[in-house]
Amino acid sequence: MLSLAILGIVISYKIIYGFNINLWCFFYIKIYFYVKKSSKYLNQTQKIMQKIYCNTNTFPSKILLFGEYIVLYGANALLIPYRKYHGKLAFAHPLSKVQKESNIILHDFSSFLKRKAVYGLNFTILEKDLSQGLFFDSNIPQGFGLGSSGALCAALYKKYSIKNYSFAHPLMFKNFFSSLESYFHHHIASGLDAMACFFQKDFLYSRGNFFFIRHCLKKRINIFLLNTKKQAKTKEVKNIFENKILKKYIHNNWINIFVKMNNMCIKNILNYSIHDFWPALFALSQFMLQHFQALIPSQFHDIWAYGLSTKAYGLKLCGSGGGGYLLGFTKNRFLVEQLLKHYEIEFIR
Repeated sequence: MLSLAILGIVISYKIIYGFNINLWCFFYIKIYFYVKKSSKYLNQTQKIMQKIYCNTNTFPSKILLFGEYIVLYGANALLIPYRKYHGKLAFAHPLSKVQKESNIILHDFSSFLKRKAVYGLNFTILEKDLSQGLFFDSNIPQGFGLGSSGALCAALYKKYSIKNYSFAHPLMFKNFFSSLESYFHHHIASGLDAMACFFQKDFLYSRGNFFFIRHCLKKRINIFLLNTKKQAKTKEVKNIFENKILKKYIHNNWINIFVKMNNMCIKNILNYSIHDFWPALFALSQFMLQHFQALIPSQFHDIWAYGLSTKAYGLKLCGSGGGGYLLGFTKNRFLVEQLLKHYEIEFIR
């Protein structure tokens, strides 16, 4: 039926515009595969959605392996859920001090979304629950690049989305979550953090498309988090990026270079080109150390440089930077545990 419908459209265009045989056949094929691909995304999303709605009230943290900042300028992004940390909406009465702070933030968040006219959430029920002690029960460290706000947005959508209100394509989820996350990021947000928390799948974002992936990392790539023990302030960090880094390098092809380095790392991971991954990773790490020093706590500059000089490990920003965690990659887990034994590290895969 799908192919017949598309063929009918193409024949109509042929009659009206007089397409030659090669052109209209090409047009038919392009439309067919575009619709077929869109249908595949829809089916895949619906299956994951069904599983989430049946089984999930708790949402994990996320790790943006590649794509921080630059995803807003056309780069690809690769994300994975990190289930060690997680959060869920809960009730308490009376509220503890921490729970009360969460409840106040949720009140303000709800007011923000109403002012912004975000459609798709049942604000009547949300505000009723807030008055009855709703809070976000989470062990995700805030300001450390693990998507604490993304997990909250995912939980909010799961519990308070209008009945039967869903999206036909993941890109529509992205736009919706982008609106929610803008409250926490004080600016344009990609929405990808909440996507990773909500779908709880490894996924690639590329040119407006989403590809859910099974186990995107091989065992030969050991990934770890290095704790700077400094909480990052998202608003301050983004101001540094936009006013000190972006303005300084915007006119010298800096973004294009950054995009290519970022995309090359992702390509080599997904193609299992491990031999090619390490040079790409070290090049990206060197680029960040050179251009993003303002977002790397000063006491970690030498540690970062040592990993590059010895090739023992490669570091990069985890999220927006400015503190929180740094993200590390190594071939040799034991060696890193020895080299960084005086620091707080945790291996994630």
